[in-house]
Amino acid sequence: MACLGFPSHPSRCPCVTAKKTSEEGDKRSLPSMSDILEASRAQKLDLQLKTLGPFFRITATSLQTRAELGKAEGLIRFSFQGTQILHLDSMKLRRETLSMEKSIFGIGLFIGAVAIRHGYDSGCTTAQLLAINDSDLYHSKVS
Repeated sequence: MACLGFPSHPSRCPCVTAKKTSEEGDKRSLPSMSDILEASRAQKLDLQLKTLGPFFRITATSLQTRAELGKAEGLIRFSFQGTQILHLDSMKLRRETLSMEKSIFGIGLFIGAVAIRHGYDSGCTTAQLLAINDSDLYHSKVS
């Protein structure tokens, strides 16, 4: 799949795409938005989801210091097939999170969980994450 916004550089920033599947025999369920928010509060994180039309922003704030630790932005768009797609444009985590007791991946995981749940609740069947090759270590994990 070509990268949205940079079609001339598909190797520099491919899109990672995940599709929702449903199997009748699968009894597992996704955590609800309230489950995710409750778990984040137990980790002393305040997660906020704000929407404006199809656009959304998720912010993670420390309940102890009230400092913003990270954010994600994206939108819900329609495909040519008439389905809805969750498109996560960016996720940024502050450098201060590296020295925290919590892992930077834990904060990112909570932000990602809110984004995926928002897409699921909005009827999305596909999620896209723009993966930019900013370091070989992290890019190899998503490409």
